[in-house]
Amino acid sequence: MRWAGHGTAVTGVIGASAENALGMRGVCRHCPLTMARWAQNESCLTPGNDHITGAYYEAHPFTDADLPSQIAAIGFMLDIGVQIVNISGGTFRDGGFCTQYPSDSYCLILEYADDVDVPIIASGGNINSQGLDFPAADPRAWGIVGVGSSGARWDEGAGCGSNSGTITYKPHFAAPAVDVYTTLYPDVSYSPEVCHEYNDGVPGDGFGFCTGTSFSAPHVSAIAGLVRSVNPMMSKAELYKVIRENSSQSTRTTGLGWGIPKTDLAVRDALGIVNMGQNLNRATPLFELYSSMAEDFVHTTKPQTAVAFARNTTWDYQSLSTTPAV
Repeated sequence: MRWAGHGTAVTGVIGASAENALGMRGVCRHCPLTMARWAQNESCLTPGNDHITGAYYEAHPFTDADLPSQIAAIGFMLDIGVQIVNISGGTFRDGGFCTQYPSDSYCLILEYADDVDVPIIASGGNINSQGLDFPAADPRAWGIVGVGSSGARWDEGAGCGSNSGTITYKPHFAAPAVDVYTTLYPDVSYSPEVCHEYNDGVPGDGFGFCTGTSFSAPHVSAIAGLVRSVNPMMSKAELYKVIRENSSQSTRTTGLGWGIPKTDLAVRDALGIVNMGQNLNRATPLFELYSSMAEDFVHTTKPQTAVAFARNTTWDYQSLSTTPAV
């Protein structure tokens, strides 16, 4: 059970419900979510005994990420029309990996995401080294580093802390990585010291504190989800621009990228100004598609979702002539 619940902890940061009195609220708590599971080797821990359960843990129970399952999961997400892909994991590779190996299957899936205008937002890594993990280091992804409560880069000394970028491959944004309160499996130690359901003082409540850049990436993914929700016609480049222009740094650095996004200001700018006043909502297009095979209509205000249905070769959804082409 060493690694049980990592995806649940990541997903809670994005979308834990605000409609109850439990635990915590996610950043984009009304966003629909799809989760995929795969095995990943990423730790700043040494072998030892869990200080609560007494169980012995190896430092790295997996030899590598299950890359085929990752790639298949990302492709599935893109096929069904997700607007943002969060990847809280990676492997230590140079940012120029895809320049050297453009036909690698992971590089092809990043190219596919770029083609369909969906951001890949990935954690930078937790071994306090110079150089982001892959895919965070790839120029097509948004690499996210972690900060502590002071806003400075998370740094606990050699081998444990947020990776930083290089002059060539700088991170894009920074977000909280230390003691992030989130959803966890009840009564399960995901990772001793770092991510434990008991550490909020209430065993069995399904919430606890987690540390790692795994929890920085979903903060930014959720912010991107909020911005794209209020203005779904934004392209990936426009989405990036509005978040970048509303972050804490005017200069992109190797330590924090453009800094910590200011969510309220980014959403405000995505809504825009009308008659010199702040727009409170936006009229969005309604795309209507029909499948004669399924005998079914699809209605969506999100152009990316309409594109996903239009590309569905199984059911052959087509835009109706009364609406704009997708």
